[in-house]
Amino acid sequence: MNSALSIFFNVDRIYVAQVEFTSKGMILKYVNSTKNRVDLENIENDTSRQGIEELEEILNDINF
Repeated sequence: MNSALSIFFNVDRIYVAQVEFTSKGMILKYVNSTKNRVDLENIENDTSRQGIEELEEILNDINF
């Protein structure tokens, strides 16, 4: 089946969702978020680094 991955960078955290498309619609396969945000204008600060590490862990958990 076809699937899609959505990554949303909000001001307080990153939201991740994976959906699978079926003949009857979409199935939510995975949803998660980081505890830390990533400041895209300053990715070198500690909070951004923690957020990036969390996002990497989340992406490693998803079965592509």
